[in-house]
Amino acid sequence: MTEINDFITRRNEVLRTRDVDKVMDFLKEWNPDAVPKSSDVVEVGMHKSITAVASLPIEDRLASKKWLADRGYYSLDDGDL
Repeated sequence: MTEINDFITRRNEVLRTRDVDKVMDFLKEWNPDAVPKSSDVVEVGMHKSITAVASLPIEDRLASKKWLADRGYYSLDDGDL
């Protein structure tokens, strides 16, 4: 169970930075063959992920939901935002 807990902790830390390069590095660590080549795709995915992770602060999730909506994307929250 430690590995999954470590993954979740690290994932949350990386997502909270909102740094696309750090997110890309994190993705490369866990699945190097599945990292999008476009940083724009990673940025949208990062914000979608932030909205979906209920363990992140609500302020972060709301900010990402707004970021997505402002650009015509939908969030992945479960209706709690």
